[in-house]
Amino acid sequence: MKKKPQRFELFLWKLTPLLITLLLFIIYITPKHLWGIGYIMPPLPLIAIFYWGRFGTSEMPYWFVFAIGLLMDAMTGTHLGLSPILYLLFIAILHAQSKYIHKEGFVIIWGYFMLLLAGISFLQWLIISSLSNQFYAMIPAFIQLLATISIYPLFHHLFDKLTDNIKKRHWMLKHG
Repeated sequence: MKKKPQRFELFLWKLTPLLITLLLFIIYITPKHLWGIGYIMPPLPLIAIFYWGRFGTSEMPYWFVFAIGLLMDAMTGTHLGLSPILYLLFIAILHAQSKYIHKEGFVIIWGYFMLLLAGISFLQWLIISSLSNQFYAMIPAFIQLLATISIYPLFHHLFDKLTDNIKKRHWMLKHG
């Protein structure tokens, strides 16, 4: 029989991906005092959603992705409902393709992240432009895409280390 502290620790380790995604969301929406940085700031929550979303819905559930997208729209002033729909599309495509990339190496995963993020970013730009009846400049969106793709390896490495530690601790609590 498990002790209550062990069950609580297992629960906390299970929540870790969600808490990190929420922390990255807070970092993303926090006002920056550099002019123009908001236009090119990488969407940090999408990095965490992609990383843990490729393992399945237990690490990154749809309801959480929807909530993050809704909070994103509410905090950034984007058309309410756009980010949740795009984030759900992002994770649904990822889950549909996860059987093909689950065992692949880092370069393939990174390339898949690039393609998926580029597709979602272009779709977001297209929808916002058509809702506003004007085409917004693509250069800030392209710089944001490049910045996000460039920092993904750092987050991937950090998340890999964290995931290994979570798995080790989880095993120790269950079998130790």
